[in-house]
Amino acid sequence: SMLEANLLAVVVMGVLLIVALRSLRLGLLSLVLNLLPPLLAFAIWGLAGIAVGLSVSVAVGMSLAVIIDDTVHLLTRLTRARRAAVPMAEALSNALQEVGPAITATTVALGLGFFVLGLSYFQLNVQLGLMSGLTIVLAWLGDLLLLPLILMAVVRRRRDRQAHI
Repeated sequence: SMLEANLLAVVVMGVLLIVALRSLRLGLLSLVLNLLPPLLAFAIWGLAGIAVGLSVSVAVGMSLAVIIDDTVHLLTRLTRARRAAVPMAEALSNALQEVGPAITATTVALGLGFFVLGLSYFQLNVQLGLMSGLTIVLAWLGDLLLLPLILMAVVRRRRDRQAHI
């Protein structure tokens, strides 16, 4: 079934993220961070009272592969800097400056491309385009806003723990 295929895809992506980033924690964080945009998109879809059909399900599966790419680029830059002993705040700032414009450009291009499908007269294309565009924009917000906040919170928590020892 489609649900089983999507779940298998998520598991495979999780393993690939862990291997690519060479970190269980970052791989799992990346996976969770990239599952949030489709879940939020489904929530928005449901609040709008629109039924979830085949095109919406396909859009989510397809969008996952697209949105994970941006996160991998950002976290790869970050982990390279961290392995070179660059402090987290500086490494994160540099990664965002280096990769942020490219992530933004691909989000604008892909988001607009998918949102254009929303102008179609064919309802399946409309749903596919709107759900994909929404998911991609939400993932962009997660990469550039939520991910840095989470990483800095983890660093602060570690620093606080060490101060109490």
